[in-house]
Amino acid sequence: MRLFLLRGRSERRVPVGMPVYLARASLPEETELAVATDAAEHGLRVTSKHYWRPGEVLTLSPSPNGPRVTAKVAYCWRKLEHTYHIGLRVENPGSGWWKQHLTRC
Repeated sequence: MRLFLLRGRSERRVPVGMPVYLARASLPEETELAVATDAAEHGLRVTSKHYWRPGEVLTLSPSPNGPRVTAKVAYCWRKLEHTYHIGLRVENPGSGWWKQHLTRC
């Protein structure tokens, strides 16, 4: 008999409510102002006006000319009409700029 264990999220999420700029890695000059609703050690959940395909690579920045990190879309769920929740897994989090919010709580 095989035993299958379901494993949930292992990282703590912290509510942040911070503006972020999203852009497709292939079109970095076309940005969208969105809101990061929560953050974890290796990623963020963002509310966006656009649908993003799971697996799509994008860049994420705290300001139009700020430091950028590369992230991969883990999921994109429709919240309301023209509003989507996007789960982003940061490819190389290092000392990511959003991590300052993790230590506040």
